[in-house]
Formats: sequence, structure tokens, C-alpha cells
Amino acid sequence: VEMGKHHSKCPICYRKLCLDVAPHRDQNVLMSSHDGRFSNNGNIDNNWTIREISLFKQLENLSNEQVLHEAKELGICSMISRTSTIREKLQTEIFEGHQQALHAKSSEMEITSSFRNDGPKEGDKVTVGAPLLELSASATMASPGAVLISPRYGPAYIEIMLHGVPILAGISNNSRYTVLSRKFANTMGLKEIPNLTTSKLKCGLNGKKIGRATCLEEFELFVGDVPVVLENAMVCDGLASFVGIQLGQDFFLSAKYCCISVAVSTEKADNSNMMADGTCSWFTTNSPSDSLRYYSFDNKIVKVPIIHFNPTAEGSFSAVALKPDATFLECSYCCRVFPAWKNSRCAGCESAEVSYCNERCQTLSRKVHLKRKPNCGKRG
Repeated sequence: VEMGKHHSKCPICYRKLCLDVAPHRDQNVLMSSHDGRFSNNGNIDNNWTIREISLFKQLENLSNEQVLHEAKELGICSMISRTSTIREKLQTEIFEGHQQALHAKSSEMEITSSFRNDGPKEGDKVTVGAPLLELSASATMASPGAVLISPRYGPAYIEIMLHGVPILAGISNNSRYTVLSRKFANTMGLKEIPNLTTSKLKCGLNGKKIGRATCLEEFELFVGDVPVVLENAMVCDGLASFVGIQLGQDFFLSAKYCCISVAVSTEKADNSNMMADGTCSWFTTNSPSDSLRYYSFDNKIVKVPIIHFNPTAEGSFSAVALKPDATFLECSYCCRVFPAWKNSRCAGCESAEVSYCNERCQTLSRKVHLKRKPNCGKRG
């Protein structure tokens, strides 16, 4: 049943196996602590060994058709190449991209837009950290730990279907969660989970508090003809007025592998394209089209074009990060990962790791939980 240390999935529905079924699977990929970098504050483990294992499993599990599709997008396959050779080339290409991002050095750049009153101003030359692609940015900006490179033609959007309604969804590859405005969530009839709230969200650029956020009950959207179930999406009070729904890293990680490529504006003519896959972004000398490719666990392939536009007259940016003291819990039944909540616990378990979103998840988990820990008693 298990597909690997970091990717324990049900072979029928492809959902992550709950901790009561697979208690030994690693949770670090989604539950690491804050390490000071902008891109993955409290979100994705930046330990390269862990990320390397996770990335290897993602790419290894791609079907031959999915491998060929992505290899063609990146221009690294030929008609006479064997599939095994193409797979190896694809893995090397993406691994090298991750390594490039991991070892990127600081550099001097001219600020084209700034959102900090106490920071560098437009036109200033400053030394900044490693370059990161930020798909929601309308201009290249500086953050304390990185330079955020924007898509050349403006913030990135894709078309999705939600409850049969076509919607333009924004994308932020540096935001841990998919976020929605309260007005949008109410309009679409999405339900909140009252006890799953947090005040640990902040703007990824200036560090300002975004406002209280509440987790939504899982819902299904469609990218092309592929259904995507999001269980960690949040409704936020302090989002910019133009944000309806913005897909985050949880969207990227819902796929077997999901990546996006866009043209960017840089001083280097040979580095005019960047790629991102939800855990990393890097320059590429290939010239893939501005598109998102979603490779599902049931071996479907979807490629959708990126739509670029800036919803405001001024610069915009809407990446959501987490405060340094944010800690995580994972529901032992539905696998929802969320900053620490008022959770239900099994009264008979000594381990604090057995947590549930609410009494409903605890009740639904009771039978399988008692098989694993029969001494937990009636409330297990």
C-alpha cells in the first residue's frame, strides 16, 4: 500500500493514508519549523536530504506518459531516446534546478518596487539574497532573505472550475496554503471549520499580520478535466481586495508532480525563464511555454496556459507566510495539517501526536484507531 516514506497513499483514491493506518510515515515535509527563509516559512522542510528523497519519489512515481510529456515541455527528449533514459534526464534536470536554488548566492539588484516604508526604495541598488520566483508579484521586489522575481507579463492566473463555475485563480508558489477571501468563500457556499483558526499568518514580504484565518472543509475544484481536492484551504480576513482564490503550495503538493514555467524579466538574456514546483523555484535555460502542468496520481496529464494581468494600478503581491512561532498538528484521521488548533485528543493515548480536527474526525477514526491501540478505551 505504501508508496514510500514521504508519500503513503491509498492505492484506490490516492489520498494520503492517515496516521492511524500509517503511523510511521514521515511528516517532516509538511510540518517543519521556521528556518528564517522567505520561501518556506514553516512550510516545506529545507533539509536537502529530506527534500531530495521526497522529490525523487515524486519523479519516480510519474508514469512513462507523464515523464515524456514533461520532458518534451523542457526540450530534453528525442524520438530515439529510451523512456528510462528520458526519465533519468528529467530527474537530473529538476534535481539540478533544486540544487541551483539551494546554493544560489546573494547579488546586487535595482529595486523596481518596494512595499516596506523602512526598506529600500524604488531605484535603489541593494544586495539581496537568493532569487525566488513569486507568481503573485507584479514587479521584482526585495524581502529580507531573497529577491522576489515576478513573471515578465504580470501576476499568474489559471482557469479552474469550482461548483461548475469557471474562475480565474491566482497562484503563489511561496504561500503555504490556498487562501480565499471570505466574500468569495461565502458566494461559493464553502463551509468553515470553526475550531480550526489561526492568527499566525503574515505577509511574506513585509511581515505584517494578515488577519485571522479559518480552515475550510475540503472541497473539489477542477483543473482541466482533473479533480483536485483541497483540504487545507483557508479563508482569510486580511487579504487584498482583489484576491478571490489564490492557490498555494498545498495545491502543488496535491499532485504526483505539478510545476509551472513563466518568462521573467532579468538582466541576463540567457536566464529569461523560471520554473517552480511548489517547494522550489529556479532559472532554466530551456524555453517552455508559460503554462502549468499537473500530473495526477491516476496518471492524467493537464496543461493549462498562464493568464497574466495585474488587478491593481499599483504593485501587487499576495504571498502568505507563517510567523516564526507557528507550530503544526496533523489530524490523525483526515491528514489536515494546520497551525496548532483547539483539537480533540484520544483520552487513552499517552502520545500527544494523536490529534483530531474535531469530534467528527475522532469518531470516524475510532474503529481503526482501536485496532492499532486496543488499550485506548472507549474514547480512542
